[in-house]
Amino acid sequence: MKKIVLPLFVTVMAACSIISQKAETANPSEIVNETGSFIDSRDNKKYTTVTIGDQTWMSQNLDYQCEGSFYYKNSSRNANFYGRLYTFEAALDACPDGWHLPSDEEWKELEIFLGMPERIANESDWRGTDQGKQLSVKGKQGFNVMMGGYRNIGGNFGEMGEICTFWTSSSHSDNYAWGRGFELNRDKISRRTFGKTYGFSVRCLKD
Repeated sequence: MKKIVLPLFVTVMAACSIISQKAETANPSEIVNETGSFIDSRDNKKYTTVTIGDQTWMSQNLDYQCEGSFYYKNSSRNANFYGRLYTFEAALDACPDGWHLPSDEEWKELEIFLGMPERIANESDWRGTDQGKQLSVKGKQGFNVMMGGYRNIGGNFGEMGEICTFWTSSSHSDNYAWGRGFELNRDKISRRTFGKTYGFSVRCLKD
């Protein structure tokens, strides 16, 4: 009996090891992520969601009206796809119950899961390889970065359809906070600080 069971045991363990190795080396861009939807009870707007790794994100820009939020060029038509633009202080409290504005560290967790080395994730400016491309509207992750442009500190709007910046919840100083930047023709993701009175897009992360 021992001569039969032992080889069988070894075979099973070897198979499990191979499966485990495949799981560990799987390319995140080839994984089909779980998607869903969520209704914000405050205004009954519906948002699509996507789970990437251990995180569940809204896969649309937030469009909740609050003080410190703006339509691009003050036109509600622009919010249908691109959502609203928020100052940093408004963004901190804009997400609905059960969701929150992701921190700089939570953004890094997403980027590292998508293949960005931790050392690179901690750097500033444009980082990584194709993580921005993976998160784009045409990317395979289902995150769907929407290039909502910005509102500058003078109240002027610009570059809708070309760039997108998301606030994180992480302050850098009294006047600056960390954000994440995307550009239409760039595959990388920018990590840098911005003045807190800028108007940027918001993506909420599930608690």
